This record gives sequence, C-alpha cells and structure tokens, in this order.
Amino acid sequence: MKRRTKEASSLNRPEFIQKIPKMDVGGSCNSVNLEFTPRQYQVELFEESCRRNVIICLETGAGKTFIATMLIKELSWQVRGEFGLGSTGKRTFFLARTVPLAEQQARYLQMHTSLRIKHYIGSMNVDLWDRVKWRAELSSTQVFVMTPQILVDMLAHAYITMENINLLVFDECHHAVGNHPFRVIMRSFIGLKHGDRPRVLGLTGCLFNGKIPPSKLEKKVTDLECTLFSAVVTSIYDISKYSTAPKEELIVAPTRPKTNFETRMGLKLQDFYREMGRILPEMARGDVGFVEDKPRDGSLSVEDLGHCLQTLGVYGLFHLSSLILEDNEQREMLKTEYSLSLLTEIRNDTASYVDSLSDTICSPKLKKLLRLLEAFLGQFGDDFCGIIFVERRYTATIIERALEFFKPFVEELEHVRCEHVIGQSTRPELLRESKMTAKQQIDAMARFRSGQSNLLIATNIVEEGIDVPQCNFVCKFDRPMDFRSYVQSKGRARAKPSFYFVVLDEESERDYLADLNNYKDTEAFIKDFKHGRLLPSERQSEESFDDGVAVPEYAPFPGASSPRVTMYSAVPLVHKYCGKLPSDQYCSLTPTCDIRQVSGGLYVATITLPSNSVLKTPVSGTGWPTISAAKASAAIATCKLLHQLKELDDNLLPVSDEPYKEMAEMQLKIPSGGSWYKKTVPCAFSGPLRGQSKRLLYAINQVLIDPSFSELPTFVTSSYKFGVLLSDHVNLPDFLIYSHFGTENIRLSFVREVLISEEDILRMVHFSEYIFSTLLKLKNFELDRTRYEIDAFLVYLDELGELVSPYEIAESEQDAVVTVSHAPGAEYFVIGVSENETASSPFVKPEFDSYGHYFSSKYRVQVDDWHQPLVLCKQVPKRLNFHVKTKPTSDAKPATQFFPKYLQQLCKRKRYSAHLLYRAQCIPSILHRIFSLLNAESLARDALACLIDESRLSRRKQFKFHTFVPSPYREDLTRVLLSQTQIADETTLGPHPAEVLRSITLKNAHSGEGFDLERNEILGDAFLKFSLSTALFCQYPEQDEGKLTVRKNRLLSNAYLANISLEKGLQHIIVSQNFSVKENWLPPRVTECANDPRSHHQLFGKSLADVVEALIGCFHQRMGVQPTLTFMHKWLHLPVLPESGRYFPPPCSTIVPTQDRHSVTRLLSGLGEFERSLGYIFRDKLYLLQAFTHSSYSKNRVTDNYQRLEFLGDALLDYLVTKHIFKACDLLSPGNLTRLRSALVNNVLFSSLAVRHGFHRHLLHLAPLLYSQIQDYIQVLKSYAKTGEESAVVTFSDDLFKSENPPVLVEDPKPLGDIFESVAGAIFLDSGFNLDTVWGVYYPMLADVIQRYSKNIPISPVSQIFEAFPEKVVFKALESTSEAISVIELTVSGHGSFIGRAPNSKTAKRAAAKIALKALCS
Repeated sequence: MKRRTKEASSLNRPEFIQKIPKMDVGGSCNSVNLEFTPRQYQVELFEESCRRNVIICLETGAGKTFIATMLIKELSWQVRGEFGLGSTGKRTFFLARTVPLAEQQARYLQMHTSLRIKHYIGSMNVDLWDRVKWRAELSSTQVFVMTPQILVDMLAHAYITMENINLLVFDECHHAVGNHPFRVIMRSFIGLKHGDRPRVLGLTGCLFNGKIPPSKLEKKVTDLECTLFSAVVTSIYDISKYSTAPKEELIVAPTRPKTNFETRMGLKLQDFYREMGRILPEMARGDVGFVEDKPRDGSLSVEDLGHCLQTLGVYGLFHLSSLILEDNEQREMLKTEYSLSLLTEIRNDTASYVDSLSDTICSPKLKKLLRLLEAFLGQFGDDFCGIIFVERRYTATIIERALEFFKPFVEELEHVRCEHVIGQSTRPELLRESKMTAKQQIDAMARFRSGQSNLLIATNIVEEGIDVPQCNFVCKFDRPMDFRSYVQSKGRARAKPSFYFVVLDEESERDYLADLNNYKDTEAFIKDFKHGRLLPSERQSEESFDDGVAVPEYAPFPGASSPRVTMYSAVPLVHKYCGKLPSDQYCSLTPTCDIRQVSGGLYVATITLPSNSVLKTPVSGTGWPTISAAKASAAIATCKLLHQLKELDDNLLPVSDEPYKEMAEMQLKIPSGGSWYKKTVPCAFSGPLRGQSKRLLYAINQVLIDPSFSELPTFVTSSYKFGVLLSDHVNLPDFLIYSHFGTENIRLSFVREVLISEEDILRMVHFSEYIFSTLLKLKNFELDRTRYEIDAFLVYLDELGELVSPYEIAESEQDAVVTVSHAPGAEYFVIGVSENETASSPFVKPEFDSYGHYFSSKYRVQVDDWHQPLVLCKQVPKRLNFHVKTKPTSDAKPATQFFPKYLQQLCKRKRYSAHLLYRAQCIPSILHRIFSLLNAESLARDALACLIDESRLSRRKQFKFHTFVPSPYREDLTRVLLSQTQIADETTLGPHPAEVLRSITLKNAHSGEGFDLERNEILGDAFLKFSLSTALFCQYPEQDEGKLTVRKNRLLSNAYLANISLEKGLQHIIVSQNFSVKENWLPPRVTECANDPRSHHQLFGKSLADVVEALIGCFHQRMGVQPTLTFMHKWLHLPVLPESGRYFPPPCSTIVPTQDRHSVTRLLSGLGEFERSLGYIFRDKLYLLQAFTHSSYSKNRVTDNYQRLEFLGDALLDYLVTKHIFKACDLLSPGNLTRLRSALVNNVLFSSLAVRHGFHRHLLHLAPLLYSQIQDYIQVLKSYAKTGEESAVVTFSDDLFKSENPPVLVEDPKPLGDIFESVAGAIFLDSGFNLDTVWGVYYPMLADVIQRYSKNIPISPVSQIFEAFPEKVVFKALESTSEAISVIELTVSGHGSFIGRAPNSKTAKRAAAKIALKALCS
C-alpha cells in the first residue's frame, strides 16, 4: 500500500456532537473502585442474604461482590476447621463464569478477608487431578473460586459432596438455564435434606438472557428462583445516587448505493463462494462435530468476507482477505489453487482501492464510528476513556487497524491509545489474528486499567463482571441482541458524565427501536420489582428440573456420594477423554455423533471415537424424544464401556499419561548426592585362613614384550617373581601393564597346592608389610594382623616356582638400589658399572674437565679416588599406575649408556634388591587388574548361568581367553592375533572377561584404566530401547503411543536401571575411579574405614544405570539378539520377554468385516506402487495402511493411526543404525559415535528421506496446516538440493531458510519423519520380527548418508556455538508478532545478538545458532 501523507480530513464532524456540552470530567476516569465501606442498600441486602437464599440483582458497579464478601466472612466460622469434621469443616465455593472473572474475584476476596483463598481454572489441568490431590486442596484451602464446570466435575466424581459446602456464590447467576453448569450444580439439591444444603447467593446485574416479552418476565424470574432455590431481592433504598445514567444516543448510518467497485467485489465473492461450496463438503465429511449439529468445516472466516464488505466496506474486506491469506491454517481451507487465486485477486484489488484513499473505502457504518470518535476526542482529549463493543473477533482487529490508518488524516485520533480484547480461544477454525492467549488478555486489560491505553475494542467478554476503568464513552458497533447485552454494555459507561452509543445501519434501525422499547420495559419491570418475595417451595424447585426426560446415569459403585456419569456430564467427559488421546499440532481429536430418527419419533445417537481410541466400535444409545437426550444416552454408554476398558479410572476420569499406580516411580535407593559403597574382594581372595590351611599357589609371570630401551638391565629380566595364595582356581586372560621399562605381559599361572602353617602366615604378614611400607612407602594404612578372611598373601618365587626369602637372595652390583648423597630421598636403580669410565673421564659438557670436576664444583664433593668407576643409574620413578602407557619422548629407543652416571663413592646401597623393588612396584597395578577381572568374570559366569548349560559353563573355566589389551578403541586390538576358533568359542561361551570389565568401568576411570564403558553403553542403550519398545508394543496392544511411552520411559529411567544395578550388586564391583595406589587402593588385609576412598567409592544413579546399559551392549556384541534378550529378562529382570522366554507374539492384524472390505480396497489404492519402490511386498497390507494413517484421517476406521507403529519404528531404526555404525565405525571415539548416531537418527533427516523416497505422497491426513508445511518444506528442499536430485537429504546442521526478510527457518513436518519410522515398524511386524529384512529395506536409503556423515559428522549448530564460545552464549525467547512464529534471541558476549525465527522455539533456537555461526565463524 502507498504511504499516506497528512492532509485535510474528509470526515466531517457530525451535527449531533454539537449538542454535547462542554463538561468538566472531574478527575481521571481510569480508576477502579476498590473501597470497602458498605452503603445502606448493601447492608440491607447483606442482612437479607444471612437469613435465606437470595438472588441479588444490582446494576454493574453497584457492589454485588462486596455483599458476597461480607457473607463469606459472616459464615467463615463454618470453614475454619479441618475439612470434613463437623460444622466447622465445610468449604465455600465462589463460582465465576469465565477465567478472567475467577482470577479477578479471587484477588478481591484475598484483599478483604483473612481466609485461605485460591482460584482454580481449567488451564491448571484440574480435570486430571485425582482424589488425593483434591483432598490436599480441600484440607489447605477454605474458599474456592473457580469456573463452575470444575465443581460439576468434583461433584460427579465424588471429590466433595453438598454436605461439605457451606455457601455457594453464583456470579452472573442469570446464566443458570438449560444445561449450564450452574443449573447442573443446583440439580444436586434434589433429594438432599434441608439442613445438608449449602446457603446460596446469586449475583447478577441482569435477570434475563435473550429477548423476553414483557408478559413472560415474571415467569422467567420465578424459573430462576426455582433453579437456585432462592428469592430475588432488591433494595427499598434509592441506589441511583451510587450509579450512573449515561446519555444514550442512536447513531444511524445512512444507506448509500453500492459503488461499481463494491459491486465488482460482490460478484467476485459469489464466484469464490461457489468454489468453496464445491470443496467444503468434502472437507466436512472428514471431521463431523459431536456437540454441534452442523459440520465444523473450518470456514468461519471465509464466509464472513461478504459480511465484512457490508459492515466495514472495502477497507475491511482488504484486511480480512489479507488475514486469511497470511494464516496458514485458513489458507489451507481454500483447498484449491483456483480458490486461492480468487481470494488473492480480491486482496490485491482491494489493496489498490484502499491506496486510492477514495471517500468510499469505508462503509457508512465505519465512517460514522470514525466521525463519532473524532468529535468525542475533540471534546474530551486526554480525559477520554472508552470501549467499543463488537460482535465478531476479526471486527476488533480491523477497527484497531483502521484507527491507526486514519491517524494521519484525523488530528483528534492522535489521542487514541488502542487495545483489543477478544477472549481466549484455541479453536482451529478461527483466524490467528482472532485468537488471544490468557496472558495477552491479562496484559491488555492491565494496560487499559493503568491508563497506558484509553480505548478498548472488545467482544462481549468485557460486558460481564470484569473490572474496567470508569468510561465516559461506550459504543456498541453491533446492536445489542438481547437485554443482558444492552444492560451490561451500557453499565460500562460509569464516569460522570458518560455516553452510550449504538451504531446501526439504516436497515436495522426499526428492529432495534422495537428491541429498545422492550429493553426499557424490562428495566422498568426490574426497578418496580416488589421487595420481600418468598422462597419457592420444594415442589416448585424440584418441578423446575423436570425436563421431561431423565436418561439413566452410570454409577458403578453404590452410595449416593459415589462418582457417576449423568446426562449432563457424559458429553463433556467423552470430549475430555478424546482430548487426552495422543495427537499433534495438526489436529484436535473429537468424537463424531450420528443422529437417526427411529419409529415413534424417537432419536438414537451413535458415537464413534477417534481411531486411536481403545474403543474401536461405534456406540449407540437408546431412543429418546429429544436429540440432546439421545446424545447423552450414547455418551453414557460410551463412558461405561471406557470405564470397563480401564480407559476411565474409578473416579470416572480419563486415565492420565502419568505412570499408573502399579507403575509408580521407584524410589532410588541412593540419595541424589550419591552414596558410598564398599568395593568387593573376589571370592578367590577371600575365605578364612588359619594354621595348617591349604591354599592354591599362583605365579605372577611378567614378560617384557615391548621394551622401552634397546638394552635392559639384568634385574628386569630376572627369573624371580611374585606369587599369590588363593582359595579357589581362577581362569583369567593374560593382560598388559606398562612399567618403567616397557610393555609387559602378565599371566597368572597355577603352580601347586600348598599347606600353610601359622609360622608361614606370620612370615607372609611381615613380607606384606615390608613390600608396602618399606619398598613402596605407602602411608596411612595399618595391616590387620588378626583378620584373615580377606587375603591376598604375597610370596616370592624363583624360576622353578619354589618359595624363597627375598632377604636371602645373593646380591650383585647389577641388582642394586642406591641413594646418592647429594640428592637425599631419591632412589636409583643401578643399571650397570662402567669399567671404561672413571672419575677422571671427560664430562659431557665442555665447561667441566671431568666427572670428578663436575661433582666437586657442582656439589662440593671431595673425590676420594680419581680412578673409581662410574655407576649408570635410573631414578626409581614414583609412578605406580601401570595401566596406562606413558607417552614416549621419541620413536627411537634409548640405549643404557644414556642413563645418568655417578661417582661410585656417592652411591649408598639399599638393603633390598632392584628386582624386588621393580617387581613390587608392579604389584598394586597387577592386583588391581586381577581383582577387576575376577569380579568381571564372576559377573559373567553368574549371568551366563541363565543362558548356557553347566557343561559349557565348566568349559569356560578352562578356556584360554586371548590376551586382554586395555585400549580405549578398536585400533589397538589389531595388534592381537585372534584365531577364528577362539572367536567362535568365545561367542559360544559368552563375553570375554575383559569386555565385561570394560562395561563396568566408568568414564571417570578412563585415564586410569585405558578404556571405559562408553561404546558398549551406546549399543546397549539402543538395544534396550528397542527391546523394551517391542515388548511393550506387543504386550499392550490396546494402549496408545502416549501410554506406551510412559511405560517405556519409566523402564529406561536412571532410577529404574540404577535399582537393577543395586539389586545385582554391581555397585561393589564397578570401577569408578582413576586408579591411584595412594588415593583409592588398599593393600590386602589393611584395616578399612567407612567412606574411605581406598576401600569404598561414591556412586550416583546415572553411573549405576550406565553400567546396566553397557552390560547389555557387551552381551549383545558377543552373543547376539536372542541370548541378550534372555540375559536381560532372566538376569536383569527387564520385561523384554514373556515368561516363556521367547518373543512376544505380534498383535493380531485387524480382521476386516465383510461390509468394510470395499473401503479397505479404496484405502489401499496406490500403495502397491509404493511397495514396489520400497522393495518389500507386505503380506498383511493393513500394516502398511496403518503406517500411513495420520490421526486426523477419520475416514480410516479399519486400522489404528500410525502412532503405535511410529513408537516401534523409532526404537527399531535407532537400534539398527547404532548397531551398524558400532561395527562399521570402530575407530570412532564414543563421543563421535554418539554425535554420528544423533546425526543419523533424528526427525530432520528422516523427514528429508521420506520426501526423497516418496513416502509423503501416500500420507493419509485431513490437516490443512500439514498440507501447507509439507508444501513449504518440499519447496525449500528442492531449492537446497544439488543438481539432478529430486530433493536434498538434510540434517540439523543444514540451512533451510525461507526466502523471507527476516529469514524464517523451515520446520521439518514431524509426520514425515513419523511415517518413515512407522513403515519400518510395519515391515518389522509383517516380516515376523525379522531385523535383517527391515535393514535390507532401509539400508539402501541410508547408505550414502551414513558414508557421508561418517567422514564428516554433522554437529548441531547449538552445540557448535557453545563449543566456539564457551560460557558466553545466552538464549532468550522474545515476544513474537505472530503466534505461528517463535522468536529466539542469541547473545554472544562481546560479539552481539542474533535473532532466529521458526515455527517453534526449538527450531528457532537452532536458527539463531546457525545465523550466529555464519556471522562469526565463516
């Protein structure tokens, strides 16, 4: 549109405004009266309400809530006691018809009473609260302010009874007619004793709804009195001095002839309506409403185009057509390109006409409103405060835009600060601009009350009850259609002076004047109302509830206070149940209801629930004389069946997706901060040892297989070795350690059985003390000389395996440990004595003449003998962790001559030999590894007992495992040559002990152990998720995806898996720490202390859970699918198999009734082509039909929708992809393996693959928004694709932005990824759980992506930005101008802010990160 320039206004000041005198406004009109000083009439009415049930009728602003507050305080003694106990344990209920009114009244009561008051609204999910939750609320709250349906539900489900209520306050009680919740609540009075009924107080500013002829006014009052068991009361005092009487004016817009342009637009609208009439019935058949008798075709805004042209003119038609075209959901309602082009043409033509600034761009009615505002603002200026009431939501939006549009032309409009309030709604058929969230409403009203805005354009939501400032201008842009609307809208003009205008077309003037006379008569009737009316009799009240029909209720439990489903609660309960069924943003699941007339003039209703309900068959009620009763009968029958199917709980509420009672969350047996657990000593090292006991002697053989030096000292190759006495035979693989002199192979070999005497025990105790205290210099430990239950008695052996005393071994110069006088505290291995070099030999540095010169100059040593030989030494390193290889300084191996050389006179020999110290230094690492391997082998044997027979288990005890190489990744294992026989035998006999050890070694211990559980955990996590999903899918065929997900998440939770870990005792054998001899290792037989990190370790729940997943991965890697499932079922007690120990049978395929076979044939049409392209022909085609059925596609009544299959397929593809990359990418670190898995298993990639392979063409749905999103997505994919490709394959690191300014990141439509997964689930079931078949179909679709991503792993842009700018990144949600777009701001400290836009916040966050990376890292 053209930019407008300010010029003289063509909107002339209307003559009647000249009649408005200049008035002194007398202060701000933007204040809300909050005084709490009773007026005379309020005291009178309060006293009347204390005596009996009353309905107080006072005009808006006369202080009805004040009277209610005084009555609540007067009766407060009845609610201050413990709930349910006697006359003081009752509760008060204040019922407000709308959410804003409930919140407002709660604030008022909290301000003026000392009672405990809370408000309750539907958005708090109170309809899902159970008896325990409500009991807690009833115990803690004394006054409940709520919308009435909540109390209806509480009474229906017997959370409270009328006997426990002392006072019912009905705000705007004139609504208590028909099936309104007010009337349903009062129906509970029937049959109650008078003393058990609560006091009733009705509040209203208008006794009537609708147009009531004067002759029927008395009957309507009586009916209301009977309904509320109350009498209407008014005051004998004159209250006019407390109220206002605004001046009323009728503004009539004259009819003018249509312009040629308007006529042409009318013809185009007729063409548009004809096209829409052709396509809308097809849409309507897919979504038939339950309560409404007409189809919810979603065409509300489309049909209003003609009305908009008539009431608002070309300007209004331009904006409404623009709003429809800008709204994705409304745009999709147009359905065809032709209808879209017609509406686009209308929008473009009207835009040009509006730009022309013709005098006829507005309707006469809109022009009258603008002139009225111009004149009124000119009079009141900044003291202006007003409300414009409109009937339709979009009218409020367009009038607000019109005021902004005409501001440059009308100087007085500069005073307008406008807001609009149109109520809260989530109905999909409404324009996006015609919806408001609760927060938006609250904020708009707050700005109006505070004076930030001075004009409110509102629907009738503001007419009743809500506090607004005292306005001097109130205008009804659409005529009030009943007395209530007239009285309550006029009541908003409360300033002195104030004006009430009604703007009409000339054609409506006559009808409105007739209505106005009726309204005036009704006002006079209320003013002349007689004081002192009597209460209705019991009989009159009970007869008022006799509707002529009484559909039997469903009460499964005896007792008057038990929960029940009535004809009034049944229909809402069915809707509530459907609302709990799994759905997505593209559809709102609703039941359908067919009404047919049968003989005798009766009606029978048949309800059909959405396809993903457990109740698949339609449910019919019995015949009734009215349609509403027939619907209620069918709804009650439906609720009865749902209760029997356990879809409704015993409170007759939909079963929540929260964990069921039998699935209540297990309490983690360790606190959130972790717990300390004692490290287990293997069985072979335990057992009482007394004099004359037999023990098994094992030699610890050390062989240097990869020396670090080209020449080795003799003590390194010494034949002496350590031995250990064990209580049982052990079978361990060889393993490696990395000592000071190179890589050594450690083998534990059986020598013989020995008899131990008491003297032997004492000698071994002394030997242990000598090793650990003297040689290794370990401190802060004390040997327990009395406790022999846990023993690793060390002995020293010669090359023949005979026990020798290390103190008696002949010493030599080549086997010595020395200290050097000038370096106290340090010890040195003597590598050799240089016979050719003496103290007089030249020193290596030219500044010293000789070695003697160097030591005398540097350390002030007096050389005793210049011919003494030099001694080659290597300082004894302090490192005692030999599990991890030290990094070599160079590839070349140094020779011994490069060791330091010292004068012989400086070397003082220690009393122990070098070979003993060298071997002793290896002992902690060797014992630690033996302990770990024995614990791992014990775990493996225990688990294998449920998988293999005893003979194979015995073979495992003698089996020679291949050498264990403690490497973090697979590449180092290539150094170990394995025969095919070994591999086959190990597969038969279970996992290698070292692989089990890997699976119980936490990441924290990686640097100390050389490996950890992370890779096995990745595989185990995927297989656990898959196996549980499959078992749950088969075990609970009637449960929807939401309930299955709840069950699965609980079984996958860290709490559940950690408890399994604790039950199996894994907490005692887990390797959790980086091995440190001095910090977390104890020698055998050392006294232990609680929480001592040397004998205990601290574990957290996640670590315990990770070990369970890693063990699953370990067993799966070695033994395959079925044995691993058995291991999980029998040993871990995970419910992955039935008691038979074999797969759960798949759910039976749907049996198609004969009458439905034609519809099945129609539904399956075209899927044969997809099967051929897929390369798999289904035996049961219904699996494939289900896989493509979206929840919005109600035409498929044969199968469920795809959600259950998607639940299965998601876990299936995750497992298959993880299994493949686990084997194919064995060189990847666990971190990169996880990143690759995430890049290959996500909805972004699956959606693009679904488009590439044509899945989207077969998706069955009736969701307009989904059509639009798929279309946008495909267009962006094509623009992103490489030349020659049909569409791109993308992941979360790719840039899929719409070419808009500012750019918007395109969201991948989730259903596309869902069907990619659901088809996999369908193949899995159809093939009889054949994993190879599924992978054979899906691997060709994934192969090139796997290969490409394996070489260059995509990383989430959010992760990239955090890695690039650690601790500098902050994401923040911003308010969006459109509900369809989320806006996220990313701030990088020191580099600025970046804005991301997308259809949801998660995608918008990704968009912001992409934009930031492109700006900062490109």
